[in-house]
Amino acid sequence: MKYHRPVAIFLTPVLPLPGQSGRALRAWAWLNDLNRTHKVYVLVADDTGIPVVPADYPAEGVWSVQTKTSSAPKLLRILGILFPPICLLSRRVIADWHFPIKMSAFDHYISELSGEYVNRIVVFRFYLHGLGQIISRYYPTAKLELDMDDLESFTRVSVAGCLIRMKRYRESMHWMASAVQYVLLELFITRSYSTVWLASAQDGSYLRKHIIQNIEERPNRIPLPDLKDINNPNKSDILRLLFVGTLNYPPNEEAILYLLNKIQPEIENRLKRPWKLCVVGRHASPLLTQLLEDASRVEFFPDAERLETFYAAAQIIIVPLRSGGGTKLKSIEAFSYRRPLVSTRHGMRGIGATAGTHYLAAETPDQFADAIALLANDPLLADRISQDGETFCRESYGLL
Repeated sequence: MKYHRPVAIFLTPVLPLPGQSGRALRAWAWLNDLNRTHKVYVLVADDTGIPVVPADYPAEGVWSVQTKTSSAPKLLRILGILFPPICLLSRRVIADWHFPIKMSAFDHYISELSGEYVNRIVVFRFYLHGLGQIISRYYPTAKLELDMDDLESFTRVSVAGCLIRMKRYRESMHWMASAVQYVLLELFITRSYSTVWLASAQDGSYLRKHIIQNIEERPNRIPLPDLKDINNPNKSDILRLLFVGTLNYPPNEEAILYLLNKIQPEIENRLKRPWKLCVVGRHASPLLTQLLEDASRVEFFPDAERLETFYAAAQIIIVPLRSGGGTKLKSIEAFSYRRPLVSTRHGMRGIGATAGTHYLAAETPDQFADAIALLANDPLLADRISQDGETFCRESYGLL
């Protein structure tokens, strides 16, 4: 008798693709894992329509459902900020929560699966919970799973602190209020899933203390680059430093400001050779763009399609993150390209790398400048850190 693979529905806010954002990359790992045992249908929850899909895409179908975020009247949204528990009564006050625009899209897609055996529904990101519940009503026997990636509540608290340090107090208040909302939702909503997946063991241990639930860790994994063309960094007289990140995300914006205002002057005092800081990142605000374009020794690339060229030219990667949630793909990516990395503790959160072996640790501007100067003046140390970091990444975070 012919064997028919069961069907998995993967609900995601972005099209899973390699070489894209952290969300898209984690979603890509999910898609490849599911495709080994299931026929996978990807349902992209967005307001831009069905994205362009490569011809050899590893899915049976890619669908799209238009969504919108909170549509509550202004007064209700204000009440949601002042009294976060209102979110348990009305999801409309929750920041970033997705609601479908047309329910008919679900009926149409479900009809295409008539006769198929759907035994797995994976909801990728907490704020798609409502859409996941809609799909699960059609397939009540399917295993319903949630990939939170990180703890939204912790991330939002951390971002709120970041915004306070940048003196953006109104934004910080909104992030803190939404953090309280997400704490409540994490405690109640996660119980409806058979498995909840998190990238970091730190986040998983926290949830296990507060809910009776099957919490599992699923580390972020990345496609490993071909190193044959980028093994040897640029050996010119100019030392090239690199920072990569999406620049409309407050923790990355804070990291850039920290680099320009605090760390760069200390690097000037330590280094006796010419150097450049390359910043690669999209969606910078006009103000941040101007700062980067006016800064001395800084090369800013806001529209880079591929990162290989920048990693090939870089000799040291810098991750001065002080806030945010989950595990940092930029740190794992730096390991994968066999480049020495200088990072804060937060930049290594949840990764399990060892300071002094896989990277050099730094928190203060002085420590960053000292670590960069040490790597610049000791090629053997830089090579050892690079190789140990790449080996660690390949064994722990390479996409299988």
